Amino acid sequence: MLFDTDPRERTHEVADQLVAGHSAEEMNRIADEIQLELEHPTQNVREILDNPQTEDQCRAFLAAIVQFLRDKAGRVT
Repeated sequence: MLFDTDPRERTHEVADQLVAGHSAEEMNRIADEIQLELEHPTQNVREILDNPQTEDQCRAFLAAIVQFLRDKAGRVT
């Protein structure tokens, strides 16, 4: 997935794997941590696993994951 040309195409698949078995509170906590990194970068995302995408593509992917997690957490009771 992270090595796809454009990982945003698999956002829902990746996010579904992330949230499997997690409560809405846990999903929001995961989203909060990712959002924190997006707002206050501590490193280049693409260097974490030597991703072939641009930094902007990697961050767009993470932003899409955050949105999916937030949407999903809102539907969980």
